[in-house]
Amino acid sequence: MIAGALAMKVLRFEQPTPVPFDLLRFQIEEMAGVAINYDSSAGGEAREQTVTVALDNVTLGEIVAEAARQVGLKPIIDTDGVRLVLEALPTNESAPIGDDVIVGP
Repeated sequence: MIAGALAMKVLRFEQPTPVPFDLLRFQIEEMAGVAINYDSSAGGEAREQTVTVALDNVTLGEIVAEAARQVGLKPIIDTDGVRLVLEALPTNESAPIGDDVIVGP
């Protein structure tokens, strides 16, 4: 169900004005109907860093992944929704889905 919600296609997603990552995270969370939470490793700095996004023909998961990448985070799909973790994740901890979104244990 979570992966299906994140697979929803969007013809164009644009946030040209820099906004705090946390605001964009909340917007995508509302669009997908999936909880997007921070892992304890993510820290508070990423939440306030600003992001801009302009993507065509992407999924909601790809939008999350791109915005998260800009602040040094990586989305992990787990049983509760999406968990945002620091980008430097051991390769044996998760498996890739598509290009950027990965599934956790």
